[in-house]
Amino acid sequence: MLNLQFLDHVALRVRDIHRSADWYEKVLGLQRLQPKEWGPFPIFMVAGQTGIALFPTRNEDAELPPEGDWIRGHHYAF
Repeated sequence: MLNLQFLDHVALRVRDIHRSADWYEKVLGLQRLQPKEWGPFPIFMVAGQTGIALFPTRNEDAELPPEGDWIRGHHYAF
């Protein structure tokens, strides 16, 4: 049986990675973490030991998915 202590991060695909990072920073107060060796993404937004990794959608001009199917999860890490 696993003995999980915390959720490390959730990774999401977003249309505008910088606008999304700004929102998580300004509205939720998360700290932006983006080491240069990672390149342009992911942008990691953290609070304590938990974070949100933001990745761009594969196509920034893609239409929004049908209503009710808007979450673009990438992965969840424990």
